[in-house]
Amino acid sequence: MVGNATLKSSVAQFILSRLKSKLYSKPADPILSTRELDVISLLAEGFAKKEIARQLDISYTTVDTYVSQIYQKLRVSNAPAAVNQAHRLGLFAEKE
Repeated sequence: MVGNATLKSSVAQFILSRLKSKLYSKPADPILSTRELDVISLLAEGFAKKEIARQLDISYTTVDTYVSQIYQKLRVSNAPAAVNQAHRLGLFAEKE
């Protein structure tokens, strides 16, 4: 048959085991710190930086620093993109 390819069972088992290990393994180091997760969770709820500072009892400058670090770690340039990327990475799963 044209277009059909078969794999030896040992190769198929190897591929499946590699995929399963990647699927079920957690990263050794969390992407964001606990405090960064607090900040991005509040961003996701629609809070502004000033409101986040008040909620977490920290300064606006500290929140701004956390937000910059979040953007850098997630490789994004704004809050909506950061929230979207965090959601795609499953970072909100433990907080909900």
